[in-house]
Amino acid sequence: MEATMQEIPFSIARILEYGATAHGSATITTYAEASPEGPLPSPESESTTFATIGARCAALAHALHAEFGINPADRVSTLLAEDTEHVESLLAVASMGAVFNPLNRHLADDQIIHVINHTQARVIICHPEYADRLATLLPSCPNVTGALITGSDPSHVRMARSLIRVAGREDIRVLGYEENLNNRASTYPWPRLPETSPAAVCYSTGTTGAPKAVVYSHRSLWLHSLNLRTADSFGIRNGIPFLCCVPICHVLSWGVPLAAFMTGAPLILPGRTIAAEHLAAVIENAMPRQAHGSPGVWTALYVHLSL
Repeated sequence: MEATMQEIPFSIARILEYGATAHGSATITTYAEASPEGPLPSPESESTTFATIGARCAALAHALHAEFGINPADRVSTLLAEDTEHVESLLAVASMGAVFNPLNRHLADDQIIHVINHTQARVIICHPEYADRLATLLPSCPNVTGALITGSDPSHVRMARSLIRVAGREDIRVLGYEENLNNRASTYPWPRLPETSPAAVCYSTGTTGAPKAVVYSHRSLWLHSLNLRTADSFGIRNGIPFLCCVPICHVLSWGVPLAAFMTGAPLILPGRTIAAEHLAAVIENAMPRQAHGSPGVWTALYVHLSL
């Protein structure tokens, strides 16, 4: 006898589509650093609905395929802050069957170069603030053929293109993230993948020798996301805002962004810094009900608030 229940492979694309439709009004809010004006300055924030993110992920997948030839099994790295574009990159790259690789910007240059070359990444999605760092890395990364610079300011793209060319990589195609999402289709024919296909690869830190790769399958991330919803784990729930203080390069922010799309939990992202004074301002403004972070994050926040 065989089971008569439907068999649909677990995939990141299903998480994305479900979150964008069933929880389309939930939001991701990214906070930017504020200029210090008093003990708790109000940081600027920008919110995007899950429905909009679903459409933007489809547009990003179209851009990666059309402009850089990214196909299933290709690797795409990111040099980004903890922001909405980083979550979009995770969801879009994995959903289209490619492999998402977040780079840890706190590593030494030789370690990041090792990671890029070990994954054989073809494209790097980069925050404009890190473009100068990217330019120093690329001469040692022969597999990289393209870069997407986030934001909508054309001057940032021109500056990144100039830095990369001065570094000797005139062959790399440097494009703007937002301009390449504009006018793209808001749906994408997400491929039906074996659930054991690789979805993401992260690299260990604090080990001997070079950083070590850990490859996550679509199935493993799906099951982990389900687990994060349980009472014995984080208990991530619909409508309960979650502040992510763990970087996406660390186990995909411990898997919380994917679980949030499963449940409709609003995400709060701290942007480029998790400094105590910034987090204090974010918490005061966003009022999250749940959060995660390393012990050092909370110790620093406690000391800051105790002064």
